Amino acid sequence: MRKSLLALTFLMLCSALISKEVKRSTKEALASLQSGVERIILNADPDVHIGIEVISLTNGEKLYQKDPHHLFVPASCLKMITGAAALHQLGVDFRFETKLLTDGKIERKVLRGNLYLQGSGDPEFAVRDLEELVFQLKLQNITHIDGDLYVDNTLFDGICQGPGWMWDDKGYDWNAPNDALILNHSCIDLWVKPSEKVGEPPFVYQYPKSDFVLIENHAETTKEGKDLSVQRRWMTKENIIDVIGKIPSNAEAEHYTVSIEDPHLYTAHVFRNILVKSGCVFKGKVEEKAAPKNAILVAKHSSRPLGLIVEEMMKSSNNLSANCLFKKMGQQRFGAPGTWKKGAQAVREFLAQTVGVNIDKLVIMDGCGLSRYNLISPHHFVAFLSWMHRQFSYCSEFMASLPISGTDGTLNRRMVHSNLKGKVRAKTGSMTGISSLAGYLMTKDGEWIAFSILQNGFTGKTAEYKTEIEDEICALLVNFSRNE
Repeated sequence: MRKSLLALTFLMLCSALISKEVKRSTKEALASLQSGVERIILNADPDVHIGIEVISLTNGEKLYQKDPHHLFVPASCLKMITGAAALHQLGVDFRFETKLLTDGKIERKVLRGNLYLQGSGDPEFAVRDLEELVFQLKLQNITHIDGDLYVDNTLFDGICQGPGWMWDDKGYDWNAPNDALILNHSCIDLWVKPSEKVGEPPFVYQYPKSDFVLIENHAETTKEGKDLSVQRRWMTKENIIDVIGKIPSNAEAEHYTVSIEDPHLYTAHVFRNILVKSGCVFKGKVEEKAAPKNAILVAKHSSRPLGLIVEEMMKSSNNLSANCLFKKMGQQRFGAPGTWKKGAQAVREFLAQTVGVNIDKLVIMDGCGLSRYNLISPHHFVAFLSWMHRQFSYCSEFMASLPISGTDGTLNRRMVHSNLKGKVRAKTGSMTGISSLAGYLMTKDGEWIAFSILQNGFTGKTAEYKTEIEDEICALLVNFSRNE
């Protein structure tokens, strides 16, 4: 009996010593992690305005904090919240519907009445989808349309420029205007191919072809020397594209993607061309007009499920898709038309009432993060990520949409080393003087981590702040262990 008591006492002492050692080891590991993060920041830029929060998703422990409640301009990191809010409000299987309606009737292969091409905000609507609508008309044996073609984009407000956007960002394909009816991401694709003879203008091909866009070709084919410029007259809001400069005679065809003004009208003009090319007789005009409430559906295209649209948006950081989702949520929640203000209300409502985030100081103005009025803290992001991690109904779609380090999306060329590749799932953000990264990763012990790193106000190269601070901190977290 006495020996048993001595053995039990010995075991209890050993257990206490081991527990004390583990606690000490964990405390030392955290201290090492925290000093490591500070060292990374100090070596890169000790004066950078940076906010960081890192928490364990296992027990909610805060592993590191640096100004976690300070507000920052998040850039494209905001798309995470837009995507999650859309999955929650609209549903994973939601589909945008683009419709062809008529106020007339079909008599002996003739549609006696007007056609209405009505958009609902589909960001992926393409030429093949217009061809599908025309094909549906052909299946009904319609060979003549005795009326006009009206484009109905009234589900959105038609204000393409978001609040707080830089005025001189217009004209770029990544800043193409959003609308309830868009085609080819509100862009036209051009190929410039040198002529066979020096001194002659190069060939310019466009897709999709439309008389809504005018090409002014003032370029020249030369023996050598390349100085080619392809740009739309965006300052005067004209759909005139100037091709100027020189292209060598031995050069390959150059490809350009140019954004288009009034994308809804552009879509309608391309539709008319496809309609006529299919053999259907149409001599009416193309104008804007809302479809009457009693209009009859004659054809319809449904988009891919929302889960797949969100995945493409997040992987490629697609601004247009994010803003279409933003306005769609506003339109669905508060009624047509979808506006920037209604979209902001819908997202803020999601954060406050569903996620449970304090939104008193948070500012959200758009869905894509281009607005410099947007303000959010690292703590907002981490609280959101922690909540999202527990949502069984759409967490898998959300996680699948995040770029993976060294593998795909906007993290394809970052953290490519074997010890980091495939171990970080996060959304990037980048504008002049702004860099951000937020998402999930797994530590050396298999512990899931949610993190947010927001940087503002620097004048150096953005790439350096991404690789020397964000990527290095992620490397430190991936290699973090409480047991070593």
